[in-house]
Amino acid sequence: MTTLTTPSIYTPPATSTQIDLRLDRNEGPPPGAEDLAPFTALAPEDLNRYPDPVATEAMLATALDEPKERVMLTAGADDALERLIRAFGGPDRPLLTFTPTFEMISRYTQRLRAEMRAINWSVGDFPMVSFLELITPELGCILCTSPNNPTGLAIRTADLVAIARRARDLDIPFIVDQAYIEFSDDDPTDALRRFDNVVLVRTFSKAWGLAGLRLGCAIGEPTLLDRARAFGQPYAIAAPSLRVLEARLSLSSSLPRLAYLQQAREERRLLEEVLGGLGLNALPSQANFVFARGLRARDLAAALRNRGVATRTFDDNPSLSDAIRITCPGDALQIQLLLTRIRAAAIELGLTEGSDA
Repeated sequence: MTTLTTPSIYTPPATSTQIDLRLDRNEGPPPGAEDLAPFTALAPEDLNRYPDPVATEAMLATALDEPKERVMLTAGADDALERLIRAFGGPDRPLLTFTPTFEMISRYTQRLRAEMRAINWSVGDFPMVSFLELITPELGCILCTSPNNPTGLAIRTADLVAIARRARDLDIPFIVDQAYIEFSDDDPTDALRRFDNVVLVRTFSKAWGLAGLRLGCAIGEPTLLDRARAFGQPYAIAAPSLRVLEARLSLSSSLPRLAYLQQAREERRLLEEVLGGLGLNALPSQANFVFARGLRARDLAAALRNRGVATRTFDDNPSLSDAIRITCPGDALQIQLLLTRIRAAAIELGLTEGSDA
């Protein structure tokens, strides 16, 4: 079992070079005109009244094929996770997860002075046997991020179902962070929504490209969501964010988003191939980024930063000091520009195909 430390909030490294490819935060595609239109159509009450998300939640529930009582909008997926951890965790209610994973999970848990129990999962298939052994009655909740951030690895549907079943037998809530689920080749949502102890967490920051609006949601049984609501701020979502989401949900076609998802999947294949060719160990990603490790990963990140490309390194986590994470830009021209700069950085560093990076 892994001992966890509190991460610091990620701050991009300073550089004198202007960054024109920001690929360090896994954000989605830029909005189109249809996303900007609601801002010009705001009503006065959208600004002087506290926002009410009920109508927007109903629209989202319809889109998700869920009863409206099973959907709760939040100020980003982060807000949903923090509410759920506060609702079910505590000093005498440990949280079970794995590492490395989304860095805010340990922060939210430690704020509660709760114990975080975790096994290591940094490569290969999910270690089901070891994980199931740690599911014991005293747990407050179980939380798995799949596809995982920062590694991009995904837990198989059959394994998630086995965890959900074991947790249900012990009356333990099972939270599944699905921030990157739209990019995955395997979607366990239908299998998991059958369990009354499972809460699914989604975001509109990645595949939907609405990170600036800070929108997320939780999907689960009303009794679980009601507890989470009680542990959050009132009126947490701004009315303009609700109006933009309503407009997006009203669009009759999802073709632009599907095209972006297809583009991102192709880009991660290209990035895995290129980074692997430089001697880095690029993991098979199911998200909108590629995570790779190697002795020269930090050097590559610095060389890319000097060429205007921001990537993610993990200076605050010694266990990931040899890692780099690169967001797929989701744009045909930008991916070619990125690959060109990676090759130029590799030449500068003396990294060639088959070298030990």
